[in-house]
Amino acid sequence: NSATAYPFSIPSTLPSSLLSTPAAAQRFRDLYMSRMTQAFGGDLDKIRREEGFDDSRLAVLVNSLEAGVDIFTEMEKEIGVLGEGVE
Repeated sequence: NSATAYPFSIPSTLPSSLLSTPAAAQRFRDLYMSRMTQAFGGDLDKIRREEGFDDSRLAVLVNSLEAGVDIFTEMEKEIGVLGEGVE
């Protein structure tokens, strides 16, 4: 019964997610929303100027945009936060 020796140690527990705190998760949400409004600013402005657009419709629009955050995996979110400001 021979054990394999590795040139590195394997931690007994995996590190927790960088986004495990509410503040870190909020940071990704803010980054995501900033990128969305930059990318679709013209379209969002057209929607905002439509007749009948009020606070309740604004809330629906914001909630809809925020729902897009959930399409990313935790790792993708962490990479996004870590890469923030890197161009």
